[in-house]
Amino acid sequence: YATLDEALDRGWLDIEELGHGNVPRIRVRNTSFRPVFIMGGEIISGGKQDRIVERDVLLGARSQYVTVPVYCTEQGRWDGSTRFYSKKNLGTWSMRATAQYAPSNAQHEIWGDISSSSRDMGVSSRTSAYQSVYEDTTVRQKIYRHEQYFQDIPRLAHDTVGVIVAVDGEIVSVDLFSSNSLFRQLWPKILKASALAAVSRGRYGSADQGEAYHTLMARGWVRQSIAAAVSGDGSAAVFRGTDTGLVLETYRPLLGPEGIPTRVAWDALRGDGLLYTEAEQAIGIPALP
Repeated sequence: YATLDEALDRGWLDIEELGHGNVPRIRVRNTSFRPVFIMGGEIISGGKQDRIVERDVLLGARSQYVTVPVYCTEQGRWDGSTRFYSKKNLGTWSMRATAQYAPSNAQHEIWGDISSSSRDMGVSSRTSAYQSVYEDTTVRQKIYRHEQYFQDIPRLAHDTVGVIVAVDGEIVSVDLFSSNSLFRQLWPKILKASALAAVSRGRYGSADQGEAYHTLMARGWVRQSIAAAVSGDGSAAVFRGTDTGLVLETYRPLLGPEGIPTRVAWDALRGDGLLYTEAEQAIGIPALP
């Protein structure tokens, strides 16, 4: 997929106000021969005011105009250019969560989040724009330190396809993508927004792998049975990126007559949410102590 930023840079996207302007709606058209992925929470600047995209949008190649739900991130402006563009920013985890679940008071909650971030960072803006927080010199310096430390995460393994982010010891977001390539392109935005949330809190903490695993399981991304399988009985589970998307592979030992593992059964939970099972494979594994 092409991302929002790539498509805008290449002139592949037409983004317009709906009619004479409609705060919670814009319309978007993909003029290229590649599908374009717009991530929920991405900030689109310009138009009559800056907006945050409500949820993930996938535009097919050479698409017609599609109406995209959005929220305002610039409370004090309703005028200006008809041109939209990207400053390559993402809403904080709390803004993204509010936009995605869209409660009846979502717009006011998002404005409240922006106000809190601006106040915590000592930033003021004539139009109360979320982008102004990122553009403050002191804030940029604080975020930069986090970016330098975490920027290479997608390169830890060629099949890394997602990230779990904790702020002040609390897991606040999980992002999983269909490929390492897509994750690499969007990670700088996720990192930058996560860093803003961290420096806004001004406190520090950590979350371990166990907490991350249980977060995935609680959201239904890891089946309950796998939790028991990841144990001393020789079973294992691993996330892996493939051409078809995210795959959770589980290797389960099949015991022979004497209780010695002699075969391995394989199943996979792919990005489409369906469970795939392969016939038993005669792969020898050592007996467990």
